[in-house]
Amino acid sequence: MSWTQELYKIYETNIGKPDCETPLPISHSTAQAQLEVTVDENGNFISASVIPKKGSTTIIPVTEDSETRTGKIAPMPLADKIFYLAGDYRRYVDERHNNKYNDERYYSKYISKLEKWSNSEHSHPAVNAIYTYLKKGCLMKDLTDHGTLVLGEDGKLLLETNKNGKVSEKGIGKTPQSEAFIRFRINYSDISLETATWRDKTLYDSFIGFYNERLIKGTTELCYATGKMLPPVRKHPKKIRSSRDNAKLISTNDEDGFSFRGRFLDGNEALSVSYDFSGKMHRALRWLIERQSISFRSGLVIIVWASSLAPLPDITKSALSEEEIDEFDEFPDENVHQGPVAAYCDILRKMIFGYESKFTSDEKVMVMALDSASEGRLSISMYEELQGADFLANIERWHEETVWFHFNSKHQKNIMNSTGVYDIALRTFGSEQNGKIELAEKLQSEVVLRLIPCVVNGQPLPADIMHRLVRNASNPLAYKNAGNHRAVLETACAMIRKHSADMVRKNQRKEVFGVGYDENETNRSYLYGCLLAIADKAERDNYDEEDKRKRVTNARRFWRNFSQKPYQTYGVIYDRLSPYLNKAGGTRVIYDKLFEEIIGKMSAEEFCDNSPLEPIYLLGYYHFTQKMFEKKEKEAADKGAKEE
Repeated sequence: MSWTQELYKIYETNIGKPDCETPLPISHSTAQAQLEVTVDENGNFISASVIPKKGSTTIIPVTEDSETRTGKIAPMPLADKIFYLAGDYRRYVDERHNNKYNDERYYSKYISKLEKWSNSEHSHPAVNAIYTYLKKGCLMKDLTDHGTLVLGEDGKLLLETNKNGKVSEKGIGKTPQSEAFIRFRINYSDISLETATWRDKTLYDSFIGFYNERLIKGTTELCYATGKMLPPVRKHPKKIRSSRDNAKLISTNDEDGFSFRGRFLDGNEALSVSYDFSGKMHRALRWLIERQSISFRSGLVIIVWASSLAPLPDITKSALSEEEIDEFDEFPDENVHQGPVAAYCDILRKMIFGYESKFTSDEKVMVMALDSASEGRLSISMYEELQGADFLANIERWHEETVWFHFNSKHQKNIMNSTGVYDIALRTFGSEQNGKIELAEKLQSEVVLRLIPCVVNGQPLPADIMHRLVRNASNPLAYKNAGNHRAVLETACAMIRKHSADMVRKNQRKEVFGVGYDENETNRSYLYGCLLAIADKAERDNYDEEDKRKRVTNARRFWRNFSQKPYQTYGVIYDRLSPYLNKAGGTRVIYDKLFEEIIGKMSAEEFCDNSPLEPIYLLGYYHFTQKMFEKKEKEAADKGAKEE
């Protein structure tokens, strides 16, 4: 259970650091409060107000039972929902309201526990003030008299009828008045004291001392994590991914199921962890999630952290962000004289060194992925521990091997960059909807989870992802937006290149595919890709302006068939290209020479081979397309220079 130890260390190292956000103190959690009540230090009501949603997150003390309550009566020690705090609650609700809370045991259990804390040696002025006020049993009256809660003509909490005739209780935001969560502020005569109970660190310490004393008086068991005899935890915390998260990472309270029967007498024989260790470990995990996680709407959360909390690169994104591209005077594009790959790798190494220079010699990096196995269960989908140097080396290798030219709409040019896992997932399994490629969140997170080991561990790219991308890129008619197909093609080429790098490590290839046209390449599939590029450009170059807006070239129309039956389909494309070549006039000679040059690199047997093309044909298409455009741009530039 190394992940638990690493999280425990994070808590012990960072709790209580001055002038910065730290993990929640043990025996504390957070809640979303709707109402704030202010009392003086003598327990007299002063005012109440509705809390704006932005400032509603409130740190509250919790017990093992209250932190994990799911319907049972288990009061929070201080701040809680109104039906726990109000001794006069039943006077203002009836059977038309949420009747399950109309039970005097909510208040009696709450006020009894608060009295014990107030009378203990760990008491606190805020606790005494709140207890003195709430034991009067007039909270509901004060809130209604103050206008914070709204009553109907019957003197009960107001009920409203919506346009469909359904009766519901008036709410504070989306929360019914009868279920509002209340926090407290204390007006001290000493203005130097913290008035907000949820920010008062002396109050945190007061409850920790009070609760720990009660724990110590109970039983102790061997903690499997620390090897010490300590008070055990029976119910582990929830609210790990957010304050509304009910899923637990550890649960041993399955008394009716078959989690441990036949092997152990009870859950603690299967797993015995102390309250202290579990609380600190879970709070460190939540803190890391809030601080630096990558979250998906599907529920998946990915956390990457260094043992010293040194900054780390985002493992899901491309090497160069839009902001970083803007910062470079010369970013890697086709026009970089020393070679685009060399220029890109130079930038990449400088970036990686910037992270490495902040590492300690024994730095470790942890990568954890959490996902919901069910509504109440959280699973660890992935956990890896790496030496910091190995982690950064793998990140650098991923960015080097997935690099390709990507069209940048802001700069209106192709810029060399690696490919982020979001884009890979989107372009592999997504489909075009209303001009954009979209993908269900659940599927996107599943694909990202498969790709993360490739980034951080150097694992080979899953072959099915590359082949799916190749299939998508081979079907341009599936995309009405040409930019979407271009993005899919670029990503497919990047993944073909990545796959070739994996093959080199397995000694199944001699070298990694390049990012530019290789005139010495004689692979049949690569050369057929070049022929497709020539046919595509030759036809489009001879369109008039209206055709360019409306027509799709025959090369693109038959692209999918071409990838499966290249020889047969090439004949069809070339026949349909003839009218456009005839319109080309003198430039037809140029295209004819290009066709002859590429076909001349194949034997007659290779050219007549009608078997499906290998993925490398997309590289041939992309490379030769870029080669032709670069030549055209150079000729235009030379012509302009002569005219000057």
